[in-house]
Amino acid sequence: MYTLIRSNIIENLWYKSDLARLNPDWKSITGYSRMVADVPSIISGSVRASNSIIYKVNKLIESPEMNSVVGGVYLKYKKFSQWYWMFLNAGLSEGLYDGQYYQHSPKTVLIQSDDVWGFPLAEDLLDLDRQYRLQQCRAGIFNIDVRADNGFRKRFYPTNFGYILYDNGKFYDYTGNSINLISTVPEWEATNGAIYSVDGFLKPLDKLNDTLTVYNLIKKDPELSLYLSALDRSGIASQLQLTGFFTYSILAPQNAAITAAGISVATMDATQLRSFVQAYIIPNRYIFTDGDFNGQIANKNGERLSVGGQWESFTVTNSSGKTIQPVTANIQGSNGVIHKVNRVF
Repeated sequence: MYTLIRSNIIENLWYKSDLARLNPDWKSITGYSRMVADVPSIISGSVRASNSIIYKVNKLIESPEMNSVVGGVYLKYKKFSQWYWMFLNAGLSEGLYDGQYYQHSPKTVLIQSDDVWGFPLAEDLLDLDRQYRLQQCRAGIFNIDVRADNGFRKRFYPTNFGYILYDNGKFYDYTGNSINLISTVPEWEATNGAIYSVDGFLKPLDKLNDTLTVYNLIKKDPELSLYLSALDRSGIASQLQLTGFFTYSILAPQNAAITAAGISVATMDATQLRSFVQAYIIPNRYIFTDGDFNGQIANKNGERLSVGGQWESFTVTNSSGKTIQPVTANIQGSNGVIHKVNRVF
């Protein structure tokens, strides 16, 4: 209510002509510099005051918070009081709305009611536990408005703490842990997205976790030991341990595939090894087998790869026309995703 009232008070404007002249770039006393409504057109009357004019309007002028998905938590705080507390005290609402120009980025929020939240309450959590709970909540905030995608469908959704798979009413995090979508009907809809109730928390994937890099995941898999050996001797293994801005999609050949092709990793020099391992690395992009990306993309050698199909029909074809398919797909790490393949290019 406070934000709604203050967003309706315009700073240093006395007359309707001023509103028309500055519309839509006016400034309320809260600092909001752009309005979602054509203010002059919704004025239905006025009342003179000693220090200004009060305009009567026929449309509610929303604050940026109430114009976004954040408004659903504010208006339903009795059901989502723990999220409400985290909004006000732990920074959970950060990035969910644009406080200046109402240009909110698209979001879909998976939210837990107070019954699901359990104990201890947010205000009683220790600092480290509260920080982890903050990450758990953010693992359910998708950087996409699913309404624009015709609702939830089987695919991997991007969040700031890993990609989340939706399949048949369930959401799966990178560990395989799942929670249920309580209803496909949103708890709240806004200009930039919607809020949906779920019955649990997802495990957040820390993008800076250097123990879960694609390199370390390959290192732990005995079926990929030959590819690992090639990586180690090629001189680029350290690149696959970088986190933060660095991401990779890797089509990692299994030992059986390398052996069946007659490739001897042990006898190759560093240059040959580099060319070999880089043929299966796609830099700067997460490519899952959900079909969200179909098209051409370059591998780390600069060679063109064609990606097509989805799930069981997902394929990658190189410039020579040779096609490979994953046998184990979508192994998610902190800096990329691995698909194990049983053929080589």
